[in-house]
Amino acid sequence: MHKVEIRPGVWIAYEDDWFGKPWSVPETVVMVHGNSESSRAWVSWVTHLADEYRVVRLDLPGFGASTEPPGYGWSAGELAADVARFLDVLKIQTCHLIGAKYGVCMQLASEYPHRVNSLCLFGSPVRGSGSANADSIRTKGVRQWAAETMRARLGSSASAAQIRWWTEELMGKANPRAAWGASSARIDMELEDKLSRITAPTLIVTTKESGLQSVEAVERYAARIPSARVIVLPGDSFHIAAVEPEVCAQHALRFITRRAFVGRFCSGLAGVGAMLPIATARATYPDRPVRIVVPFLPGGGADLIARLLSPHLQQALGQPFVVENRAGAAGRIGTAVVAKSDPDGHVLLMTTESSLVIAPHIGVPLNYEPLKDFAPISLLTRNTVILVVHPSVPANTLNDYIALARGKPGQLFFASSGVGGPNHLAGEIFNRMAGVDIVHVPFPGTGGAIQAVVGNQVGAMWGFMAGLIPHIRSGAVRALAVGGKERSPALPDVPTVAESGLPGYEATSWIGLLAPASTPVVEIVWEAVKYALQDAAVRDILLRDGSEIVASRPEDFREVIANDYAKYGKMADLLMSAK
Repeated sequence: MHKVEIRPGVWIAYEDDWFGKPWSVPETVVMVHGNSESSRAWVSWVTHLADEYRVVRLDLPGFGASTEPPGYGWSAGELAADVARFLDVLKIQTCHLIGAKYGVCMQLASEYPHRVNSLCLFGSPVRGSGSANADSIRTKGVRQWAAETMRARLGSSASAAQIRWWTEELMGKANPRAAWGASSARIDMELEDKLSRITAPTLIVTTKESGLQSVEAVERYAARIPSARVIVLPGDSFHIAAVEPEVCAQHALRFITRRAFVGRFCSGLAGVGAMLPIATARATYPDRPVRIVVPFLPGGGADLIARLLSPHLQQALGQPFVVENRAGAAGRIGTAVVAKSDPDGHVLLMTTESSLVIAPHIGVPLNYEPLKDFAPISLLTRNTVILVVHPSVPANTLNDYIALARGKPGQLFFASSGVGGPNHLAGEIFNRMAGVDIVHVPFPGTGGAIQAVVGNQVGAMWGFMAGLIPHIRSGAVRALAVGGKERSPALPDVPTVAESGLPGYEATSWIGLLAPASTPVVEIVWEAVKYALQDAAVRDILLRDGSEIVASRPEDFREVIANDYAKYGKMADLLMSAK
């Protein structure tokens, strides 16, 4: 367990969990438990949240392993101020706040609204001084009160191990003065006038019979918060967050993922002159079907991902997301259509790097400016490029194919998704490194190239693994080598080009989602996309087809585009010669 000093002599103990990629920077969830105030009460939540968020669980002053400040009163104001100091020390500028201590969390969200992206509260608020909760702790003692709470919630299903953990290991080790003091923190008198200051989207999960407040009373509190909703679960426990963590964690995860962006979006626009029209767009988006333009023929990687995600985006945002194929010129035609569309989020672009960072360097006219005319939403996947041949081609290995090409210069052909695309580039780099002359045959998208090879109109092609794996597994084409640095888990028996005799060869690509520049709802679409890519069925399909799921934030995708634009600029001679 970690400890930090938040003010002289006062140390806060906390746990810090993140199960995602170590180089990524996730958003932070801060968890503040109820009367035990122990981070251990939240341990069951971690497995549900820490794949997507950094999860920080803290022991409030006087509880768990944290120190007890002299003369501490455990008022909502004192506790909220110390949590804010804790966030400062850990350099957590903003967070999603989850808690079972209404007073502390509401005070924090009202006093520091710019720091709370979303607020999730579980249980029931106390009535104020002399509440049933505080009185019970004071008269019965923490252990007896805790045992009665657990039995009341779970009834006959409560096991001896559950009762023992709750009463002895968790609540029984709590500071009685702190437990009583914190439970007496009043909402009615201390916080009622501050609820309207809470700007974060707020979720309150309570039970029908909490023993402290009626559902109606909880709803009255929620009505004073500008953006709050209430979920009422069956039962009678105000400690539902600790007693039924899986149910509560799933409610919190769905709420954070699908709604917290509204709070971030509005707070990020504070003081901006365009606030009114942008906020209006956010509130109404989408108000009609959304077109996802794929600038290639059906059947390619970008088309497959667009069709895979569209029903999930419709479910998340409430309007149909319709895939529209506008193929031609290695994606430049469809890309230009999106560039000229209204920046309201109702026309999006699903594409590869072909039309954005390669096309500007091959000397063809563009009707758009790649770095200025688009608002990146997310880099969705990275995809390995693979070389396949028709079964009639007399080559079972890459070395066989190289030998065949060297014996027939200019007589073999390879297909790709179009001039200047990443698959075309993969083939030209292969020609140069292998010392062969295999003639390029462009098609308006990977789907068209695949059909040409399957139909034996062209003997080979370089293409995205996602679109080709079904044809490889069916035997319609034969895979010779993958362009990545390592073999793909989706095709572990297919060697890399590098290990097959061309060391240093690498050909990968990406697929991303963009909107026209100045689109005000980028964050909304990104949150919906991120949520869709968390779906187990979606992930299974993408991983099975050899894609690496990225789901980057908009600013990270913008950086990738800028870097790749510069990278391909340095390869202009190769691109021009391959045109």
